[in-house]
Amino acid sequence: MASYLITGASRGLGLAMAKGLLSKPASKVAVVFVIARQITPALEGLAHTYPQRLVILLADVTDEKSIQKAALQVESTLNGPGLDFLINNAGTFPFSDGIEMMYEATLCKFLPDILGDDLMDTLKVNVNSVHLVNKTFLPLLRKGQKKTVMSLSAAMGSITRAAEFMFQDTPGYKISKAAMNMLMRQYSLYLEKEGFIFFSICPGWTQTEMGTSAANLTIDQSVTGLLNKLESVTVGDNGKFFDNDVPSWTWTSGPKNLYDGKEIPY
Repeated sequence: MASYLITGASRGLGLAMAKGLLSKPASKVAVVFVIARQITPALEGLAHTYPQRLVILLADVTDEKSIQKAALQVESTLNGPGLDFLINNAGTFPFSDGIEMMYEATLCKFLPDILGDDLMDTLKVNVNSVHLVNKTFLPLLRKGQKKTVMSLSAAMGSITRAAEFMFQDTPGYKISKAAMNMLMRQYSLYLEKEGFIFFSICPGWTQTEMGTSAANLTIDQSVTGLLNKLESVTVGDNGKFFDNDVPSWTWTSGPKNLYDGKEIPY
């Protein structure tokens, strides 16, 4: 029986991953902890459906005291065993009119509750918070059986493929995801001797509020691929950056999103 922690789980992919995990038998998924800044109706409904297996932690991933309190709650609930899986999903997606305008960026209209409107604040949410959550929960992960950390990244964070994504005016987001990938790579190197698996994955352009209905993948398609990867990674995948694996997707035109599950070059 495994334990999971998901950040940014009040809606979108975070909520859907929690739902997907909880739909599995309790003999496989014992408990799912979710970190959210607020309880949405959808999250509340999920808690009513799985009152014994879903634990909601109200916390801000950018606030150290808040995350430390959440870690104490997780430790108390587990009561001895460690945490098996950590999913870093929380993030922000600011828009700006080119590189020179990052300090006048406006947040996606669908995320009005997330503070920040420039590069520094984007880094705080998309990079610093991942480090904060990783390091705070590391003692519990060390006690876990799986020792696996998955962080949601983006193909747009690939430095190698940067020119492909010039059509998208989100330089701060791209920079933050490239930095987050390096953060995960550093964790993978420093902790590989302890049997940890740290990896990044692009969920794909998904039909969430942020992705809009024009996106390539349904939430179910994206989440199925993400959870399949989480369950199938081995120590040989430590430090890698993957594309989501969605066999039903076929690229025809536009940005070359393949969703073939292969490694994305840093």
